[in-house]
Amino acid sequence: MTATVQNIQSQPQIKVTMKPLAELFNLGNRVLPSEAMRTTCANIPVFANPSEMVPANNPKFYYQEQLLEDILSCFLLSQPAMLVGPKGAGKTDVLIDFAAKTGRELITVSCSSKMDIETLLGYVGLNNGSTVIEKGILAEAWEKGQIVILDEVDALREDVQLALHEIAEPSSKTLTMPVAGGNVDVILKRHKNFRLFATSNTGGKAERDAQYRGGRLMGGALLDRFVRIEVGYLPEDIEKQLLQDLLPGLTSVAAGMMVDIANEIRTSYLNGEATDTLSMRSLIQWGKFWLLQQVPERGFLLAVFNSYSSDMKLLAYNSYTAHFPEALPLSEAEKLRIGVAA
Repeated sequence: MTATVQNIQSQPQIKVTMKPLAELFNLGNRVLPSEAMRTTCANIPVFANPSEMVPANNPKFYYQEQLLEDILSCFLLSQPAMLVGPKGAGKTDVLIDFAAKTGRELITVSCSSKMDIETLLGYVGLNNGSTVIEKGILAEAWEKGQIVILDEVDALREDVQLALHEIAEPSSKTLTMPVAGGNVDVILKRHKNFRLFATSNTGGKAERDAQYRGGRLMGGALLDRFVRIEVGYLPEDIEKQLLQDLLPGLTSVAAGMMVDIANEIRTSYLNGEATDTLSMRSLIQWGKFWLLQQVPERGFLLAVFNSYSSDMKLLAYNSYTAHFPEALPLSEAEKLRIGVAA
């Protein structure tokens, strides 16, 4: 069997500018925890990239200092990283915004048990006696220097996880395409800007099966190739202020009650007493309806309550009624279904 090396590094020249870290990531007076990283990352390279694969920038996105430093460190070291934390903590969002602010092309892969090796890596085969090369999502990104997020990576089948060992190895410079026939190994050279990230609710440990039935126990060899970055919910005061910044007209009292309800549900979730949580995204959706309708209850139903299973609806109902005098407009049948006391 012979080998052919493909090296597609030539791309249109993209202008790179250096921007101060604090300005780029809206840090204000906040600084990175490490003094060495404050010096190393005082200015960040930003690509003036017109590609549609660069996400839209969110100018109000809030970066927690340690999380930002960890992501920057992984970029500098070309180290694959797995962001681990509860649902709704913003694991994927922070990577998307990082790519947006630095002008980098991004591919987000929603992992599932149905995804196969060919989809991710591609294959080398034969068609009428000729060698055919079909590159998958990761192989394309490997050559083009894109950022890849394997969202909920622990949902992948074991055989697919095994196939990721080479591309997830920090020191890898080449990638061998899977051979599905033919007599040629195709080896792809790594672009210097390629970066690999993953997200997981369980960290590949398949913990809390009731909440993450799609998650699988990941092999230690693959886990060992990723560093683990813990991502938690925003501090209460920060989340309240962000809601007011994102939703002009929302009072501090209203934002406070919304965050209090969210944290009550999140605490139950983290303690294993609830099967779902409440994300910042859902809070924003609720707040938009509240501002439009000038009442809180209908927006809570649409953005929060109606997305829950029956057991979660009772928790949400009790939390809401503990903070708001306005009753949720539920039918008697719905109250009976979720177990509201008469």
